[in-house]
Amino acid sequence: MRRRFVKLVRNSKSPITEAAVRQIAQLYAIESAVRGLSPDIRLAARKEHSLPIVAALKPWFEKQLSMISSGSTLAKDIRYALNHWSGLTRFLDDGRLELDTNPVENAIRPICLTRKNALFAGHEIGAENWALLASIVTTCKLNDVNPIPISPKHSRQSSPDIRKAKSTTSCHGASAKRQTSINRVATERLRTGRLASDQAGHGDPAAT
Repeated sequence: MRRRFVKLVRNSKSPITEAAVRQIAQLYAIESAVRGLSPDIRLAARKEHSLPIVAALKPWFEKQLSMISSGSTLAKDIRYALNHWSGLTRFLDDGRLELDTNPVENAIRPICLTRKNALFAGHEIGAENWALLASIVTTCKLNDVNPIPISPKHSRQSSPDIRKAKSTTSCHGASAKRQTSINRVATERLRTGRLASDQAGHGDPAAT
């Protein structure tokens, strides 16, 4: 919700939009003050400080909506907020929840198999192997597990799916050599623990 109004205030300088951004900013200021604290403390602070702001914000939105053109961008953004009000205010009932999805987006960003990187896989099966290895490493990372003790030997004694993929790849002539190179580099990255960070920023060197 905040992004919509921040973007709008940059483009329109509407007094209503500026007022909305100021009220939303108060909520983020409260969140900043309690970040890192226990869920119970966060929830108590939200009940005391954030709840009154949210309670006043909804009727204020409804009032502004009745005063502006229904086809305006501001009206659309206000309707978006009102239509998603239940989800937007769930953080008031659970101290474990964040005010927005930014932490989730930030956690996903470095571990996603990006479309740009996937373009350099060189072969469909290479991309599948790449995704498999990256998923193992990043899952370990999220759960604070070191993948190195479990990966070197097992990466050579691969699963039936990988063995089947390697067998299929052997039918592709020059592609098979390229795939072998991709698999070797991916396995080495898995062993050294660099696969996740390399993939987030650079793509696969073996295929460039």
